[in-house]
Parts: sequence; C-alpha cells; structure tokens
Amino acid sequence: MKKLLSRGLLLSSVLLVAACSPNNGDDAQVEETTEEVNQPSEENSDQTAKDSPSDETDKATADGTLTIMDNAEHTVDVPANPQRVAVFDNGQLDVLQSLGLSDRVVATASDILPDYLSEFSDLPVAGTLFEIDLEVANAEEPELAIVGARSQESYDGLADTVPTLDLSNTIQNIWETLQSNLETYGKIFGVEEQAEGKIQGLEEQLTALAENASSSGLNALFLMTSEGQLSAYGPGSRFGYVHDLFGYEPVDSDIEVSRHGMDVSVEYVLEKDPDVIFLLDRGAAIGDESSISEFEENPVIQETTAYKEGNIVHLSPDMWYLTEGGFISFKTMMDEAAQPLN
Repeated sequence: MKKLLSRGLLLSSVLLVAACSPNNGDDAQVEETTEEVNQPSEENSDQTAKDSPSDETDKATADGTLTIMDNAEHTVDVPANPQRVAVFDNGQLDVLQSLGLSDRVVATASDILPDYLSEFSDLPVAGTLFEIDLEVANAEEPELAIVGARSQESYDGLADTVPTLDLSNTIQNIWETLQSNLETYGKIFGVEEQAEGKIQGLEEQLTALAENASSSGLNALFLMTSEGQLSAYGPGSRFGYVHDLFGYEPVDSDIEVSRHGMDVSVEYVLEKDPDVIFLLDRGAAIGDESSISEFEENPVIQETTAYKEGNIVHLSPDMWYLTEGGFISFKTMMDEAAQPLN
C-alpha cells in the first residue's frame, strides 16, 4: 500500500498517545499497526524520491488515463475523470458522496444501504457484495469499478472487462487507508483540493480526540451484540481503533484478535468493569431484531461502572458496521467515541 509520508508524523503521534495510556470481513449480504513513517532527511531526499512508488504509479499518461496503484498493490490504468463508476463497497459510496461525485455511480451490489446513502438505492444491484453479478455490472458499461473488503473476491472477474481498483480498508490502518483513498479519488476525478481539505479536517478531529481520550484516564470495552450473543474487540482488531487511534485505554489487553470478536458473557463485562462500553448492535445493522434493550436491562450489566455513570455509548450500526472506511462514517465514529469525554 502507498505510504502517506506527509501524514507520517501525525500517525505516529496518534499511536504514541494511545500507547502511553495507563494500561496499555457473517451473513451473505452484509458480512463480513500502523508503522511510523519518517520524513526523509534533506540529504536523502533525492534517493527517497527515486525510490518512491509514486514515481512509477499515480501518473497521468498521454492518452488521458492515470496509472494508479490500489490498496492491494495492483497497478491499474484508469480513465481520468470517469463518468460511469460501478461501486461495490458501501464505504466507497460514502466517500464519493462526500466529494460530490454521487452522480458518477451507475451500479452497486448492496440492497441494504444506510439512510444517508439512500440516493443510491434506485441503482441496479449487481448481485451481492460477496458475489458480484458480472453480467449486471457490465451491462451498465462502467469506465471504472471499485471493490472493497467484502467484494474483493470478485476483483479478477471485474478486472477482465473494466479497470478495477481494490480500495479495501485494512484493520490496523483504517485512517491511513481513508486518507489514501481520498487522495486517489482526488487524482482520478480532479478534486485534489477538496480531498485534501477533508483529510485536514479529519486529522484535526482525530488528534483532539486521541489527546482527550488518553488524558481522561478512562478505560473502555468495545462490545458487539447479535441475537443476544456478545463479542468483545480489543486493540489490533476490527474495531480496535477505539484504542489504537482514538486513545482509550483497553480495559482488557488480552482480548483475542478475531474478525468476529471474542465471545464473552455479561459476567465477563462485570468482572472487567469498564468505565466506558461502546456497544454495537449488529442486528439493527442488518435488519434483524435489536438486542440493545436486553443487554442494558440485564441486572449484571446494571452493576457496571459504565452503566451507573451513563457511559454505555450506543454506536450507529450503519456507520460502524455497513460503511466503515467512509468519510462520513469515520467522522461519525469519532463524534460518538467522544461522547464520554463531553
């Protein structure tokens, strides 16, 4: 993946804030560390520029195309400022919408879209995120196709007929990936200044959140509830950025890192007794029955510090589960993560 040298120091500082705290891809339709980057020294700048992948990729060519290296390190020639784009990732629909490019989207692969992305709901749906219907996709004659984590298995089939970019988010690098994707869209669609402005705004919000969360001394536990079952996520996991990026001390640093989380009980939650519980309702995200009330009405949970202090944060299921990797969703995640600090 391309490294964002201009962001290196910021990323390092955010991770350092988190590290200094006291204790330091489901269903068929919707399922599913950042290293420090040093600025090149003046004496090595010539060699750094020589070695930079951007010298070989992300360049405009004479025939009106751009050569882009995507997040899976495919080097792809894409048309400059394409008018017809097939987008098979909800997070990327979010980013394109935030850049004012919604009218370029001609097909999706999800009939479960958050309300704020409803403008895409009338577009042709090419299969599912996990199995793109290539016939439907190609019928829309896209000039560019975009896949994400849930749809990346369809990359090869799409790439046979249309320039395709894999802009999948990675677990540990959600922020770095979002920056990279914004910059990529800026180059492709000629909206570099707008993309840079959005990056700067998110940077400022992220830095403030990480500093405030770390200095608060609050520890936290991230829980996902689904049909009455509880899963916990810790540092380095799918939702570990509440610790790794947002700065909250983990109440348990030994949570098993798994895509689907570590199965836990309400007794476990009371034993760890976090100051803050971030609660994600998967059922609400995918149209099933919510189990939030069942969780909060449990007498064991009502004994926790988080419950007594009013610090059980109900996370927006759409943003955290369906559109992770988006601009609007990431901003909303930070807003919600800051609630216990207000």
